[in-house]
Amino acid sequence: MKGVCEVKQTNKAAVAYVTKRLSKDEQAQKMAAIFKTMSDPTRIRIIEALSLRELCVCDLACVIGLSQSATSH
Repeated sequence: MKGVCEVKQTNKAAVAYVTKRLSKDEQAQKMAAIFKTMSDPTRIRIIEALSLRELCVCDLACVIGLSQSATSH
């Protein structure tokens, strides 16, 4: 089966390298919160719109099709 280790031995250098550079739990939690926030399609559309051009909340609300209050929130 392709992708399965045939030798049951760890690569100590590879494990040490990744372990040293791997995000700490607190960093991973923060990153997970960011991805959770971005999982909303409306938020993605807002980010995409703002990446194309700076917009005030009035213009952004019009582009997204929401009220100013909902867009601002």
